[in-house]
Amino acid sequence: MTTPDSAPLWKEVLGDAEPRRRGREAIIVVSIVILLGEALSVIAKLMSGNPRDFFLQIVIAWSVALLLYFVWIGQSWARWILAPVFFIDGCWDIVWGIIGSNGLWVVIGIGELIIFTYLAISPSVYVFARHQRERIRRWEVLAISGIFLLVLLSLSSGILAFFIYQHRLQAEGTEFARMTFHRVFENRDPNYLADHSSRRRKFSSPQDLIDQINSELGEIQKVGPLGTSFRTKFVLDHLEIQGTARLRVVFQEAPVWVTISISRKDEDWEIDHISWNY
Repeated sequence: MTTPDSAPLWKEVLGDAEPRRRGREAIIVVSIVILLGEALSVIAKLMSGNPRDFFLQIVIAWSVALLLYFVWIGQSWARWILAPVFFIDGCWDIVWGIIGSNGLWVVIGIGELIIFTYLAISPSVYVFARHQRERIRRWEVLAISGIFLLVLLSLSSGILAFFIYQHRLQAEGTEFARMTFHRVFENRDPNYLADHSSRRRKFSSPQDLIDQINSELGEIQKVGPLGTSFRTKFVLDHLEIQGTARLRVVFQEAPVWVTISISRKDEDWEIDHISWNY
């Protein structure tokens, strides 16, 4: 039997081992849950096909892994970077889960608040962090942090190279759209249209489209600037780029907006669709 002033028996025998053990287990479980969540987010962004979101999620996941390492070695500042994020996300998910009657989001929000509780106010985590700060050597921290930062730098370099490559492909697509307008609407060349059209179902033959341009629009009087927009997606084992080019053209019959839809397949650009409206 213990008195109010006496310490528990386990503390007299083991010192701070019990809360330290609980703190270690809590950090391990929390880290596994967070890393699994980041991995699922990376997979979801990859399946969405948006390269920008995918690469951003990779950088975020790797940064979170670095912060979790600092949490593991007892750095309180890392816990105070992660904890508010989970508190805000948890509240957000619970509120919108209730508004949208989405039970899954409510459960996720509750889980995020539990993680916040362990990271921010759990006494056992604090005891474990204090022990880790005394045990971990400085050179170990510098070495592992350096490896994390080198990998992050490599990822950033690869992402930058990808976007430079994407920009070059978009420049090629813009030039292809400009050439398509010149050959189809100025030269009225059905052979060019037939050679560069995709295999998607068309509503008319190349010659029929040229005849329609001649009969409905007439000769070109004035051409405005070309505007383009592109959408890039990861599709299975290749990169798919689709573009839309629009320009204002004054023809003999009327001014119209000309729209040219293009895509890149097997190293070549193809014409998907050509249309115009008044």
